[in-house]
Amino acid sequence: MSPTPSISVVIAAYNAADTIADTVASVRRQDGECEIVVVDDGSSDATAEVLDSLADHPAAPLRWVRQENAGPGPARNRGLELAAADCVVFVDADDELSDDAFAAFRRAAQAKPDAGLWFGGYDEVYPGGRTRTYLPGTADRSPEARFRDILFHRPVHPTIGTALIRREVAAAARFPAIRFGEDLVYYARVLAAAPAAAFAKVTRIYRVSPERAIRRAVDSPETWAAMVSALFDDSGLAPRFLAYRSRFEAKILLSQFRSLYLDGRADEAAAMYRAAVAASASQALRWTYVRKYLKLKAGLARPRGRADGQ
Repeated sequence: MSPTPSISVVIAAYNAADTIADTVASVRRQDGECEIVVVDDGSSDATAEVLDSLADHPAAPLRWVRQENAGPGPARNRGLELAAADCVVFVDADDELSDDAFAAFRRAAQAKPDAGLWFGGYDEVYPGGRTRTYLPGTADRSPEARFRDILFHRPVHPTIGTALIRREVAAAARFPAIRFGEDLVYYARVLAAAPAAAFAKVTRIYRVSPERAIRRAVDSPETWAAMVSALFDDSGLAPRFLAYRSRFEAKILLSQFRSLYLDGRADEAAAMYRAAVAASASQALRWTYVRKYLKLKAGLARPRGRADGQ
């Protein structure tokens, strides 16, 4: 790879007519040339017409294809197959890149040329303009440590819009064909396969809106099971990474437990907690969870919308 790697930006778009132009404009504000590859994932709005209007540009031409709706993972895989540059950045069709994202990516690649992935942080921008910034720690970490990071959400980890990935590394990982958690599975696969380097610079602008809020699927445990299976059954992970399956399953069960607890669904929450204990007692027997379970058994659980001290 050259000291200044070429970049393909891959965007999966579904009913993105109202946002995709701003996303593409943020890419075209970057220093240096790139290509933009968009996969229209079966949109029913005017996404195709907007993409046609954006195709021509001297430094960042846009190519796009349409496919039947298959979800963001398969759409990104299709875009990756069409990408031609040394490295790839995946961007959501309702996100933007920070103005100096490419410069930050290229500096990181030059500083750590042996890495397979370089990642920064992101800004969450809320209606009204309030912004929260999330930056990763920059200490060197082993692939196993990075894998633990992304599964258990300790430091900021790579995600859509924050990571520059060597194309061969990106292609080897592939996004799973699931509708929830596909990005976590993908970047965990990448982190398990290649060394990564973090830098303390924002590259992604994530605009928070009610439409983008992700609902935890407490009524659909198969959704979570599909994510676990995609990572631990279908990724070809080395044995040392498979050892984290039970802890990850417990983490998911505890997330559902908390949502059920806050909804006042005591019997379901208690059953979910017992399943988490069975998956990983060390994960589930933390006081923050034990206390909630004891409140359930005592009939003191508080419904969503009331503080419970956590």
